[in-house]
Amino acid sequence: VLAAGGIRPRVRTDNYRVEANWIQSPEADLIALSNWTGHEQTIAVELDGAPACREIASVTGKIASQETKDNTLRIRLTLAAGDLIQLNH
Repeated sequence: VLAAGGIRPRVRTDNYRVEANWIQSPEADLIALSNWTGHEQTIAVELDGAPACREIASVTGKIASQETKDNTLRIRLTLAAGDLIQLNH
């Protein structure tokens, strides 16, 4: 629906059944993930215009890879029901 309207969210996943929300604060940002599939998933999360981070950590999931290219942070991780990715500034 968003793509049909020409809208591209700044944070997104490659699985439409895994919801991502970006929570910003001065010390660290969080990407809150909710997995509505009912099964463990390996997904990619992208954040456009990502802040500079000294550390990226997952609370419950496992990060397989991370890179920043063209001002977009890309994280590949495995998660169960949900997760929080902490982006420490």
